[in-house]
Amino acid sequence: EIDHHHRDIISSLDVEDIRAEIEEERSKRDRASELGRSLSAVFSNYISSIHYAAVTPMIIEAHETAKDKLIQHLTEWPQPPGCREWGLQSAIEQFLIAEGFAHFLKTGKTLSRHQIGADLLHDEEYMAGVMGMCQELSHYSMRRATELDQSSVRLCSKFIHEVKEELLNFNFRNSPLRRRFDGIKYAERRCENILYELSFAPGLATQQYDKAKEESYQPAKSRIQHLSSPSSSSSSSSLSSPLSSSVLSSREWEDLRVAYEANDERRELVIKGCRDVQKAAKQAVYAAHRGNISQARDLIEKANVDIKRLQQDLIADAPSLRYGSFSGALEELAEAELFLQWLEEDDGNDDDDENDDEETENDDDNDGGAHRMNSSMKKSGKAECMKRRRISPDIKQQQQQHQNHRQRPSRGHHPPHH
Repeated sequence: EIDHHHRDIISSLDVEDIRAEIEEERSKRDRASELGRSLSAVFSNYISSIHYAAVTPMIIEAHETAKDKLIQHLTEWPQPPGCREWGLQSAIEQFLIAEGFAHFLKTGKTLSRHQIGADLLHDEEYMAGVMGMCQELSHYSMRRATELDQSSVRLCSKFIHEVKEELLNFNFRNSPLRRRFDGIKYAERRCENILYELSFAPGLATQQYDKAKEESYQPAKSRIQHLSSPSSSSSSSSLSSPLSSSVLSSREWEDLRVAYEANDERRELVIKGCRDVQKAAKQAVYAAHRGNISQARDLIEKANVDIKRLQQDLIADAPSLRYGSFSGALEELAEAELFLQWLEEDDGNDDDDENDDEETENDDDNDGGAHRMNSSMKKSGKAECMKRRRISPDIKQQQQQHQNHRQRPSRGHHPPHH
């Protein structure tokens, strides 16, 4: 019989440490989310003021202040790609849209990543900002069409088309960027429909298309003259031919594509390696249920070797890949180790310390493993109850005879008289 009432299954000190770290992480996440919401509101207001040509010095000052706060936060609290809080990611995207929108109206080109700060932004954040800017340009082209500004609409359509052409080289799979990329197709179609409808407008339908005039067009600079410095307005070299030159840097986007593909290949290797870890951990739990403790221990040791190799070779350089398959594999492994320890009635010797790896497992993985262990303990308890309730053949035969003796004869049947 198994008797575990004399010892604690999980150390209370470990539980307190995990709770303290989780509360600290939650506090950091809440502060970052609150900062992100406040900054997003300022950047959104700046974008709306550009749309309605109502940019005032007060709005510009608020935008610059929010920009400094965001850059300061990103400098003081750097995070690996894919690990930022959602609220802060939204603020970064709104910031990129605002800066890129104003830069496009001045120059007719996109704002490169190096102009903003390549060390502060992640690749996916920059691409999400450019995609969001395409949506803003589709709305901006609608407002320009109400003033029969065909040249501005054409320039917006050209920008969106070039962004779509570059993004067609990416394999986004089912990532969040995939839905944003699908939205660019609709934005391009919206601009094309606007240009088609403008071709029937009075005054434009009979106007002959002048290619030289279009190439020398400067994009809506008069609508936000306060955003352009005197030096930039006096120099027309950057705006000499916005429709004939490319609005994107092909080399920069090629670097983004190569980095994205390398990260995707790394992700596939992590998923493949985690399958072996999960399989070994599940087999260890099944072996422990059958009472084969030595086989369970061997499987757990094999899973530990594989998970540490994945951590050192792949996860250490890309912490965002920790979420998903790798985290699920750690939970399965934690469940197997905790359940096996519970079965072996370990009195807290050094075996636990040998298997602990703080660099591999975090509090979320341990918490998930503890929850999974509860299910394994329930299954083990049911197995023990079934063992104790097994009835020997002799007792079972006596019970059957007693039950047959108590059965009454059916109605209408009478025993024969002697």
